[in-house]
Amino acid sequence: MQIDDVELMKTTAQTATELAEKLVKEVMEVVVTKTGAEAEEVAAEESFLLAEEAEADADLAEENVDVEIAEAEDNVESTNNALEKAD
Repeated sequence: MQIDDVELMKTTAQTATELAEKLVKEVMEVVVTKTGAEAEEVAAEESFLLAEEAEADADLAEENVDVEIAEAEDNVESTNNALEKAD
């Protein structure tokens, strides 16, 4: 009976070792996957911030163009008024 118990203990220990190795591999895969996902998230956040900055720059450029158009229209109106007075 003792030999059977020793064999059972060996088999149980071997199974436990195999399961522990499998668990360690799976945990490592999770860590690698999580690290990759976190890196992708950081990259996405950086891209989003860059896009927001580009949008703000575009909005500012549009406002500047609107101001320049308004100034040009004012100049045209002033020129037209001056021409009318000159006639």
